[in-house]
Amino acid sequence: MTVSQRNQRQLIIQFSLVLFVIFSLIGLTWANYRFVQNDTGMNEFTPRWAATRWFMVKGMSPYSQQTTTDVQTLVYGESNADNGGGRFLFPFFGIFLYAPFALIGDQNIARAIWMTVLEVSAIGVTVLGIIVNRWKPSKCLFAIVLLFPLFWYFSVRAILDGNIIVLCTLAITVVFLAIRTNHENFGGIMLALSMVNFQVLFPFFITVLIWAASDRRWSLFWSSIISLVFIIIAPMIFLQDWIMQFLRQVINSGDFGMTPGAVISYWLPGVGRQSAWILSFSMAALMIWEIVTMLGRDFRRFLWVGCLALNVTFLIGLPFYIEYYVLLLPVIILVLAVWDERWGLIGRILVVLSIVLLVFGVWLAAVNAGQKRISPEVDPSLVFFTPAFLLFGLYWIKWRAIRKPLVIKDDLVID
Repeated sequence: MTVSQRNQRQLIIQFSLVLFVIFSLIGLTWANYRFVQNDTGMNEFTPRWAATRWFMVKGMSPYSQQTTTDVQTLVYGESNADNGGGRFLFPFFGIFLYAPFALIGDQNIARAIWMTVLEVSAIGVTVLGIIVNRWKPSKCLFAIVLLFPLFWYFSVRAILDGNIIVLCTLAITVVFLAIRTNHENFGGIMLALSMVNFQVLFPFFITVLIWAASDRRWSLFWSSIISLVFIIIAPMIFLQDWIMQFLRQVINSGDFGMTPGAVISYWLPGVGRQSAWILSFSMAALMIWEIVTMLGRDFRRFLWVGCLALNVTFLIGLPFYIEYYVLLLPVIILVLAVWDERWGLIGRILVVLSIVLLVFGVWLAAVNAGQKRISPEVDPSLVFFTPAFLLFGLYWIKWRAIRKPLVIKDDLVID
């Protein structure tokens, strides 16, 4: 085969691959569209899409009662001001993330495309997570891990609900990758943008800033601070008092999500409050200790502590929603990568068994909760199993994860 024929063959393969991706995305979007046509209840996307569209087209504040009423009318068919749903509970800069979709007049088409973006983003988290960890799994294992977020209960729930937390997870993974590849200014920008879900990502944000300052990574530190200040102040051009309107909206909604303490108190009211305080204090002390030991250390230590911060967020007592567990995807990838790279066949068996447990075990718990008419937000197996499993996994791999790999050079082993 000549060079010209080989180049022509590669061009045909690349063109075929592009066509395959395009038609796959079109087919996926069509399937999503069919789904949203039959899913007429409240979801995370519709209020954000409507509030953004109302602001762009009608000039209405996304935090106004009229906007909330219009959203509830859109979803329920009639005004229901007493219903807590439909409120825009994001900082104003979140408007710009929804703006491209708000230009689409049909909410079903907009939501279908949004779901496609979330599905691609979930796969992107896995791919970038593998790159961050410099993991080289076998082709079969790579395929299993790649498809994992499309079958995991929490990511499926977040995608179907249209929750922006999937994009925040992608942003966090990009932060890790940007730091690892010395693109720290870009990493700081992505870290600031992820704060659209500040209530659950604040611990991670602080962890990154502390490590950046301790390791004298000032470009990461200042780009994060400046970017966050910019996306807070710049929107005042469009809505001067958005901060006050946002705070008023959050307070009036009264919906702050769930906490581990609330779940414990729901099932064990006699000791729930005390148990919650013990859990929160223990997790806070653990996190403080690990942050102190991380100061001035290399990226491996930061990656491990950063993943610990994401995981501890769901145990320390901060309010969150069950869909936010998709933030644990980078943590899962870290644990699986170390098992596979460091323990050979045993590690690969652990990887497969863990994926089976996280997929089928969590789905079984969700189905069981549904049959018993228990809300997923208060089901202890759904709330505690995954963070507890990953906390165990993180400490199992800690020494291997933070230790520099052995390099063989000129028959000498260098640590």
